Parts: sequence; C-alpha cells; structure tokens
Amino acid sequence: MSEKVNRDCPNLIKLARKAGRGWPLLTRLTAIYCLMVLIPNSVSARERQRGQARLDNLIGTFKIPGLVEADQSGKLEGVFVQLARQVVLGGKPSSEIILLPPKRVKYLIAKNMLLGFFPATERMEEGASDKYCRSTAFAEKLDYVYFLNNTKPAHSMRDLKGKRVLVTAGYPYDPKILKNPDVEITFGVSDEASLKMLNLGRVDYFIGEELSAAIALEKLGYSNIRYNNRFPVGTEQVFFVFLKTKEGLAQCEKVNQRLIDLKGKGLWDWAAVKQGILKKLGTMAFQLFPGP
Repeated sequence: MSEKVNRDCPNLIKLARKAGRGWPLLTRLTAIYCLMVLIPNSVSARERQRGQARLDNLIGTFKIPGLVEADQSGKLEGVFVQLARQVVLGGKPSSEIILLPPKRVKYLIAKNMLLGFFPATERMEEGASDKYCRSTAFAEKLDYVYFLNNTKPAHSMRDLKGKRVLVTAGYPYDPKILKNPDVEITFGVSDEASLKMLNLGRVDYFIGEELSAAIALEKLGYSNIRYNNRFPVGTEQVFFVFLKTKEGLAQCEKVNQRLIDLKGKGLWDWAAVKQGILKKLGTMAFQLFPGP
C-alpha cells in the first residue's frame, strides 16, 4: 500500500497544479491526503521490520496553551507535561512523550500505535473505554461562555438559543452543546483564533476551557471579553489513558499509583495549581463576577 501511495502522490499533486487558479488549495488537500495515508503505512512497515516492536514506548499528547506546549527547540513544557514527567517517564522500558495534533493522537491510539495519551476525558474515548485503562483523574476541565462587553451574558443554555457559538476544533465538548439544534455551532482552529473572531463580532459567543482561554486572552491583550464564572456549560474529569496490553496495563498501574502518592503528599492539587495560574494571569479582569 505504501509503495502505491509513494507512486501516486506525486502524480496527484501534478494534476492538482494543472487545475488552474485553484491548484494551491487542491495541492494542499492532496498533500494532506498523502500524509494521512502514507505515514501510517510507512510507520507500520518500519515497525514490522523491527520485529513488531510498534511504538509501545510512546505516550501521545497535543498542544493546549499553558498546559502542553513546545518551545522553539521542540522541547515540551507546560503544567501537564511537568506532571507527566513525574508519573510517566522512567522505568523499563522508558517511555517518551510525543506532541501531535489531537486527531493524530486519536488515530494512532485507535491503531494501537501509541502506548497511551494525555490529557484524556470520557468524551475523547468515544465508546472505546473498554479498550483502555484509565488512571485516576488529575485535573478537571471546565468550559465557560465568553462574550464581548456589550453582549448579553449567558446565564443558561437558553441564552445561546439562535446564537452563533464558536468552539475550538479537536477539544471535547458536552453533547448538549455540540448537538443542540437551537445553537449554530462553528469550529475555530485554536482558542486564540476563536477569541479573535469573537473580538471582531463574527460570532456571538465562544465556549472555551477556563485556563487555556485565559492564557489566550492574556497573549492577545484583550480587555473587552468576559465570561460568567458562575455558569460552566461543561465539566469533565481529566486523566491518563493506556492500552489494555501487557505494557499498557503495567504503565497504567504505575502512573495511577504515582498520582495517588502525589495527591496524598499534597504535591499535586489541581484546584490550587489552576487558581495559582489564573491569579498570575490576572484573569479576574475577564470574570463577570468576582471569583472565590
């Protein structure tokens, strides 16, 4: 299969270029298709050559502002990465954390090409929870509605009826938001891009996770956007997930025990960690009501 894709992709791109004015878009779409098909097959071929070693030592993750990021050299950083280094890395065989797009993580874990991933939520498992071993929760994801100063604050889902609501693609959301027939849902590529659209008035509201949205607002320097901190529209527990293989179950047990130990010793308290970050960001300026 990989040989066929290797042979066909250059021809597909040539045909796309002959399409005239629209060829740049067609070329990009063709390249994406080639990568989506070629990479899994080429990876599988390499792993078969290594004696079915697969990628059992890799733990997948994806970018979340402030929580999971990479610096200019590619080194991973962020609050969740620091935690992962404490509970995941080390031992034999040692694991490696790899940063990928959210959909790529989902694809690779479904193909048993990753040992596990984080941060995971129930909605990210999408009915495949029997395939995974889940650690104890290490954080809570709270989603809020963000709006411009001159917009009516949202105090309930009814306030979103008939409105244009933006969410960030790749993030898990409560089905009552995404599948609500009374709400016009649009997907943004990132929290920052979504907040820019809200600032320009292209949508009425944006639904985002409190911490990552606060970090995005800080980077953008906006002072005209608020959120109702008494009205979370979605809440989910966040945890590590591992395949139910021999290696995955061993890693899951190790991570679970280390998380329990950290919590028991007071070395990890998500509520305190989160409040510390929000306070440092000065996020009180973005809240509709004073926080605790």
